Amino acid sequence: MADPATAPRRLKVAIIGAGIAGLAAAVVLRKSHDVTIYEKGFMQRKEQGAAIGVAPNGAKILHRLGITKDDVRGVANTGVRVFSTEGHLLNAANMAYEKVFGTEYLFAHRQDVWEALYRAATKKAFGEERLRDVEVLERRGVKAIDPLTGSIQFIDGTSANTDLIIGADGIRSVTREAVLDGKTSVPVSSGLSLYRFTLPMDTVKSLLGDLPPPLSQVEGAKLSVVVPKDRSNRSIVVYPCQNNGVLNFGITVPNTLLNSVGTESWSADGDIAEMKEIFKDFPLWALTLMSSTESLQLFSCYDMDPIPTYTRGRTLLIGDAAHPMRPFQGQGANMALEDAEALTLFDRDDISDEKIEELLRVIDGVRNPRASQVQLHSRIPARNVLDDDGRKRMMFNWTYGGIQHAIGRKI
Repeated sequence: MADPATAPRRLKVAIIGAGIAGLAAAVVLRKSHDVTIYEKGFMQRKEQGAAIGVAPNGAKILHRLGITKDDVRGVANTGVRVFSTEGHLLNAANMAYEKVFGTEYLFAHRQDVWEALYRAATKKAFGEERLRDVEVLERRGVKAIDPLTGSIQFIDGTSANTDLIIGADGIRSVTREAVLDGKTSVPVSSGLSLYRFTLPMDTVKSLLGDLPPPLSQVEGAKLSVVVPKDRSNRSIVVYPCQNNGVLNFGITVPNTLLNSVGTESWSADGDIAEMKEIFKDFPLWALTLMSSTESLQLFSCYDMDPIPTYTRGRTLLIGDAAHPMRPFQGQGANMALEDAEALTLFDRDDISDEKIEELLRVIDGVRNPRASQVQLHSRIPARNVLDDDGRKRMMFNWTYGGIQHAIGRKI
């Protein structure tokens, strides 16, 4: 008779949080296990935060999850340019991402990435071998978890018992508190905030006529950075998304210049008049486009010092619950995708109770040192993206080959 402790079975998996990290984890784990996603709010069809860069390390993982460039209406990035506020080209790099890294670097709207992952996570199995439907439960905020037993207590008084808990509950993670077992892990302000808005490309062309060099795509779509001489940590980052139909702006501002500092919510409103006053020495084209946005978000950039572990018992932290980071490396969503891909180690049918904790320790041994390093890299301002150290940081970010490759290299 088989030993019940080692007999193969499908795990009962709870994923706490339905952002990019949680949905990507569901896509991976539903292949072999029974997955339930618990979301504290409603499943938003409006993911906040405008566009993101899906760098080669993240794009490879999207492809492995069956999500294509067309699925996210992505625009292929062909390089980086840094301009002065006077319009001078300070630095530039044309990048053959697919040739060098094996896949494209995509500009994509966060909403499009979220929707593609949501579709992949929740599509009906239709009898596919091993694949199970994912249950999504809304308004199920977590009050407490026991990471050792897999039990979850919800704010509404209900509870659940699981084999595996994936904490994807963001920067203010309840799961993280349980994993660290009382150790302090407080998000801290970077002293910087980020204005974010998008404009239809047709609107931009109508307002400006001929596009200025930072917006020109004659040589392909590129990420452009505009910086002042005063090194005041003000900058504009701009790139296209949604099949080149939308232009995305990320505008960094020191909190000391703001009348009111935003929160770490992507959906906090910004003040257009204040933004224009702070950036009045920037190019006229930038001020014109600032005046034309109908929706401006102000996001205060928080992060956290790296934590010693992402796992305890049968619980694993992923995404911002594990490693919240500043946006200056463009790696937050990519690290979330890498975290989810690491869960492919659970794509097997011999997962005993002992094996759960063993696999989580293996994942932690790869993901913690790597994501912690990217956290620290992300504290370096965008103006340094093309210096020698910046290029080394990009190579570190983009050459990750996945969990199996990392284990082989003993990272």
